[in-house]
Amino acid sequence: MIYFIVNPKAASGRALKKWGTLERLIRKRDVVYQVYMTEGQGHAAKIAAALTAGEERSVEKTLAVLGGDGTLNEVLQGLHLQAKVKLAYIPAGSANDFSKGHGLPANPKKALSYILDQESPCRVLDYGMITCASAGRAPFYRRFLVSSGLGFDAAVCRSLNCSQVKKICNRLHIGSFAYILVGLWQILLHKRCGGELVLDGGRRIPLRRISFISAHILPREGGGFRFAPNADPQDGMLSLCVVSGVTKLELIPILVFALFGIRRLPNGAENYRCREAEIFLQEALPAHTDGEVFDRMKEVHFRCENKKLRLIVDRGTLPAKREKNRR
Repeated sequence: MIYFIVNPKAASGRALKKWGTLERLIRKRDVVYQVYMTEGQGHAAKIAAALTAGEERSVEKTLAVLGGDGTLNEVLQGLHLQAKVKLAYIPAGSANDFSKGHGLPANPKKALSYILDQESPCRVLDYGMITCASAGRAPFYRRFLVSSGLGFDAAVCRSLNCSQVKKICNRLHIGSFAYILVGLWQILLHKRCGGELVLDGGRRIPLRRISFISAHILPREGGGFRFAPNADPQDGMLSLCVVSGVTKLELIPILVFALFGIRRLPNGAENYRCREAEIFLQEALPAHTDGEVFDRMKEVHFRCENKKLRLIVDRGTLPAKREKNRR
């Protein structure tokens, strides 16, 4: 059984049109499936929880998500990971960093074809966890598949969710360009503060004028900014990008280098690899997981959960070839 979780509002409504085309193809195949349409923020998590809880845990099933990185993130929040679940993904968002990071087909029909193919292999993936603490509330956690961050990158995501820029760019089929436009504006507005970074419970790194700190499972975020070029979704490690001690103008070349995929970022940007990291800030900064923004935070804990998820992939994807070469 394949359960499709569809966000009809993804990419300013284009996802619903894509699903209409795909469902006609599914009906021509001898496939048993059910479809669930999300009705608002948080609904995808509730659907995933219901499909993988209780007696449902023992039933082998495929959850195929059609939407953006945010929709996939919601499904991840709701999953009961002890269940016998295979994830599949049909990208239909603005940035689609997850699908690009795994070499998944951008074409919905092509993505559907390997999901329906019972011989398609699975790749076992890591995911990240951020645990947050703030004044007046109990600590809480969120999972992520691409990245999670504090500061500038979260401020960009928050601004995108509140503006019309993203919708306009989606209509013009240049969704990733929205991140650049809003990012330029946020360079002027974003707030910085000092703090401390602790790696794997030992190494302590004092920081000043923090622009942002992002923890990565995949190399890119925000529509293609390569902040963590060495991130690997199967090695049990987080790749951190820490940008601090720079002026707002000095942030621009860092973003340009990351956008064009230059592996060595300019001074002011450092990459660290660790299994877990703690961040203590002097002031609260906005936070996000896979582009989904939540409260401002002063204390967060990142960690990598090693190889907990099964993702259906196309045999012909580039990452699959790399895995073969490693053997």
